[in-house]
Amino acid sequence: MQHPPKPPQHTPTLSFWPHVQLRVASERLGAQLDAVVSAYHVGFARSIQNYSQILEQFHEAKDQVRAQALYCATTRSNVPP
Repeated sequence: MQHPPKPPQHTPTLSFWPHVQLRVASERLGAQLDAVVSAYHVGFARSIQNYSQILEQFHEAKDQVRAQALYCATTRSNVPP
């Protein structure tokens, strides 16, 4: 006598467990974010440092121009006609 065919066994997939999908997606995103931060952190830090140095040089140049303008104004007023 033949046995009736067994019904196909249903293997639960992630679609039945949305919280599992969310956790897996979160773990993947976290890993990708860590990779991006690790790869670009040094470059970002260097860019910020360079920008800071450029701003500092602009401020120094601005102060030097003001000092030269003040010097020229005071010496011009002290020169006899």
